[in-house]
Amino acid sequence: AKEFLTFVAGPEGQKINATEGSYLPGLNALLEDNEVLASNQLLTDEGFQNALANTISRPVVPNYSEVSDQIQISAHQYLSGNSTIEDAVAGIEKALGE
Repeated sequence: AKEFLTFVAGPEGQKINATEGSYLPGLNALLEDNEVLASNQLLTDEGFQNALANTISRPVVPNYSEVSDQIQISAHQYLSGNSTIEDAVAGIEKALGE
């Protein structure tokens, strides 16, 4: 199982998933691969490329569900005017254990 997961998460496995399964690769280098680009027109769209360039991955942590919930709650509280950005960030940092 470990070998398979290592393969799927690696460049070759992600390329297969991108070209044959229409999945977005997690490795940025594959976003410049001609075969990957040819397999998914969306990847050649300038607006989509700009969005990807500014995308930040969510944290990889053992308590992901709790952290994800706190990100959503903190973002909602801030965006609805019920908290400051400092308080929102503090809530997320607390969930991350920082």
